[in-house]
Amino acid sequence: MNVEEILGSKGKVKILKVIYSFGETNITHIVRETKLNHKTVSNHLRYLVDKGIVNERVIGRIKMYSINFSNPKTLALKDIFSVIEE
Repeated sequence: MNVEEILGSKGKVKILKVIYSFGETNITHIVRETKLNHKTVSNHLRYLVDKGIVNERVIGRIKMYSINFSNPKTLALKDIFSVIEE
């Protein structure tokens, strides 16, 4: 995984910002906040989960997504987002 793959995608950046903001959330909330379609969000989330950036937790039929803070690359992204928001 390289930074361009994540930061080069407006959709992935929007999704990560929502997850950072809310801590843990589901795909419906992400779709509503990002105004992206469900399929796009689903594809981006699958990529982020596969790369270890986002954790997926299943509660019954609902999947909850949170940032994987044990991944050092995720910590770097958090720093980038905090600098951008200042």
